[in-house]
Amino acid sequence: FTSTGSILATALAVLISLGFSYYINHFSSYNKVYGSIGTLIVTMIWLYLNSLIILLGFELNASIDLSKKSIKIVQPSYNILKPKKEVVKEVLPVKNGMNFFKNK
Repeated sequence: FTSTGSILATALAVLISLGFSYYINHFSSYNKVYGSIGTLIVTMIWLYLNSLIILLGFELNASIDLSKKSIKIVQPSYNILKPKKEVVKEVLPVKNGMNFFKNK
């Protein structure tokens, strides 16, 4: 099973791995700065870049799959932006708030 996203992710993973190894061998000085923990930092950066590549391949596959589906846009049966008007049938005058709660 191959898809466009998996082909892209594989190609980018190979390119990033080659480019990253070239950078580490020629320009980086992680061992001088960080000592033995530099290897861990380099490995974590490489894992981060590869996880981004896998995510990019998945997003490409999801976008292609979504574009192939027919999407039907349906108007809602009610409008949630306009609240319904409530009709007040009778307004009772209240002179004092305490009188409102007294039994008549």
